[in-house]
Amino acid sequence: MIRLMHATLNQLRVTEVNREGVDTLVIDEDLLRRAGIVRLEEIEVVDGVNGQRWTTHVTPATAGSRRVVACGGSALLTAVGHSLRVSAFVLRTQQQLREDGHSARLVMTNANNEVQRVLRQQLSPDDDVIEFSRTVDAKFGLAEPTDSKGS
Repeated sequence: MIRLMHATLNQLRVTEVNREGVDTLVIDEDLLRRAGIVRLEEIEVVDGVNGQRWTTHVTPATAGSRRVVACGGSALLTAVGHSLRVSAFVLRTQQQLREDGHSARLVMTNANNEVQRVLRQQLSPDDDVIEFSRTVDAKFGLAEPTDSKGS
């Protein structure tokens, strides 16, 4: 099995920390939906300020709130104002990858947790070569597609 990233929220800004309750990261439901991350999905979190890394699960905050709240043990690993990268993963076999390819979304946010752009990364099977391409969501129109090939 190969573990592949399927979604990343990049540059999320922590709006609150709450040491009480269950260890989780609470994220605006609109941001989760945009990335394709679901309630209770296991996520890996990297704090871009202090370098801390941890695994937890995600809980949705009210849609449109732009809240990112570290709760329980997660609150000990970050602070208000810190920038986080949150990633979710899937498992695929080599055969699944060769037959079906793989797609991932990278959602880039600003300091107010507003979506700035959405990148889609694609691994597409082409004979024995897996082709990588990256495009920007047409809504944002910030870049042209790029392609490269590798095995």
